Amino acid sequence: MKRSGIVNLSHSKFVDTVLKNNVVIILAVFFIVGVVIGVMSLGNNDTLFSITKNDFVNFLNQRRNSSFGNVFISSFLNILPYAFLIFICGTSIVGIALTPLSVMYRGFCYGMTAAYLYNTMSLQGIAFNSLILIPTTLVAVFGYLTCGREAFNFSINLAKISMPNGQAVNIYNDFRLYCKRSLIYFMFYIASALLDAIMCVSFIKFFNF
Repeated sequence: MKRSGIVNLSHSKFVDTVLKNNVVIILAVFFIVGVVIGVMSLGNNDTLFSITKNDFVNFLNQRRNSSFGNVFISSFLNILPYAFLIFICGTSIVGIALTPLSVMYRGFCYGMTAAYLYNTMSLQGIAFNSLILIPTTLVAVFGYLTCGREAFNFSINLAKISMPNGQAVNIYNDFRLYCKRSLIYFMFYIASALLDAIMCVSFIKFFNF
């Protein structure tokens, strides 16, 4: 008769993966919380509703009857401020707090846009969100989370160095590594802009807003 083995969760691949990506998971939770807050806030605030409406109209105007290249540039420029903000967060101790808040704010903006589409455009809004916004947002979010992880970890390193009993290290080499990794993950932003251009050029003409 075989003895049934006891699964040791502390050594399972799932737990190891969670532990290695705990910062990414935390940032993902902040993003989701931001989405929920954005959805809940839109219906109770006329000012936010007006701002979201204007942003969406500008979004459409930038993409209707535009070439692939123009849509790509417009999309990339929309992402760039958030990407730069997250990168800057990593260059300071306060990035420990600001990095999660920056990711949450991006979720908040998406949540308001999604709520606006659902509330005002009905089925067309749902289709537009599912076909154009969600795919490009998911790719960009991978960039926010991975770059956010690097920013968060580098901020922690800066905090450790700043402690009274912190060890002296060559921060220059660490900063170079931080920049290299952020540049690699920056490709997610480019991929998101490319996908945005592909989806908009292909499908935005089918929506009558």
